[in-house]
Amino acid sequence: MKYFYGAGKRGPYFEGWQLRHQAPTGEVLSIFPVLRIDKAGNTSAVIRVESRDGIWNVSCPGGSLQASEGLFQIWVQGSLFNRKGVWLDLRTRDMTLCGELRYGPFTPLKSELMGPLGALTLLPVRRGVISMGHRLEGVLMLNGRRIDFTGGTGFIETVRGTALPAASLWSQSIWREERSNSLLVSVERLPTLAGPRVNCLCAVLYGGHEYRLASYRGAVVDRWTAEGTLIRQGPLRLSLEPAYPGNHVPVRYQLWEGERLLFDHLDPYAGYRCTLEDTPGGA
Repeated sequence: MKYFYGAGKRGPYFEGWQLRHQAPTGEVLSIFPVLRIDKAGNTSAVIRVESRDGIWNVSCPGGSLQASEGLFQIWVQGSLFNRKGVWLDLRTRDMTLCGELRYGPFTPLKSELMGPLGALTLLPVRRGVISMGHRLEGVLMLNGRRIDFTGGTGFIETVRGTALPAASLWSQSIWREERSNSLLVSVERLPTLAGPRVNCLCAVLYGGHEYRLASYRGAVVDRWTAEGTLIRQGPLRLSLEPAYPGNHVPVRYQLWEGERLLFDHLDPYAGYRCTLEDTPGGA
């Protein structure tokens, strides 16, 4: 797997990685190192931090972000992200995030998330999964608050491209029954040279099996609003139904194979986002 595509790129271009960390308590902290190149070829970098306490963007010079193509390893202005973990020293006027987390073995997908679409140059956004789940150990200090992630689970994805989707939905969840289970749902309406295109990419690891619902496998998005989404592919149906009782939006996931319910999972800490044209929503 190639981990960095930005070397020698001309703008407009962006490439980033989401490292999502879920503590045993359910608390989630996401970190996004991102490289940006504008039309004039000027580079910049940002590290976005999202938690229950807020969202912060740490601006960095473009040259401070160094990434490896053959290894998952990213340096950004004193912070390191790689296969073994993260070492953070982020300080701004409004936020400090320091400490280190160690990662267990990654859980990759059996094949690239994009499948044959990865070879199409007309797509403005490309996504990939580095790990659907891995163990966490360590403590981070966020604005003086101690968050212990030991015994928790991590997730890492990558995204790159030349333009943002016109509309998008993204949700990811990890939970444990007899074993760890994980899912990722991404639905995007993309502007392409051939006109607008809805691209669906879903990966589910459940009970030791991997399920893939994707446009290139015939998946169809039957329903897609901020109130819920239904995706069909042959006998498989995957539904997401967010509720709105508080600050943390719980999301109910159901995966059906014909008339057989494979799982019915309610995640109170899910990262459900649904953004439609002129109608931002989600959580």
